[in-house]
Amino acid sequence: MATNPLGWIKQKLFGQISCQRCSELMQLMTDGQASAAEEKEFNKHIYDCLPCYETYQLDKSIKEMLRTKLEKKQVPDDLIESIRKKIRDTA
Repeated sequence: MATNPLGWIKQKLFGQISCQRCSELMQLMTDGQASAAEEKEFNKHIYDCLPCYETYQLDKSIKEMLRTKLEKKQVPDDLIESIRKKIRDTA
């Protein structure tokens, strides 16, 4: 449900989703895993809800920065085996 009475009325009259539902969809959107229907539902909400729009833009920017700035490196096989051995020994 929307956090204010006018939001609740708008949600009921126009089928607008709640900010909570938008937050759930936000993860799918930023990860590129939302269905076409979920994208439509999400975009309709952030068009009218500035706090959700700003949160989405910030989240998207952070993920994009991490994607471009982090360097992928190969982990040495002996390190992988050492970690596996420690896990087996403690289990």
